[in-house]
Amino acid sequence: MTFSYTRLYSSYVTGTNWGLRIYKDLSWGVGLSLGYRNTKYQFTQNIEGITQQSVSFNINTRLLKPVYINFTYEGIFQSKYSSGRILVNLSYRF
Repeated sequence: MTFSYTRLYSSYVTGTNWGLRIYKDLSWGVGLSLGYRNTKYQFTQNIEGITQQSVSFNINTRLLKPVYINFTYEGIFQSKYSSGRILVNLSYRF
């Protein structure tokens, strides 16, 4: 399990970003992870602040010894709209 926290201060924005990720290796070279992230930004100009929550789910495996495949779902949820995406990554490691 991994926990992360970032506090941001700049001339135009302040905010926080914290997240939690749980990862588990299974047999046959398969790994699963589940993550949550919460982001809040406040801008100094007349721009509305952002509050965002996101979740992610990841499955990765080894197809053949040097070939790996990774499937990820990432959902982003805000007060006005939400979105999601699915990512597939195929890689060769040598």
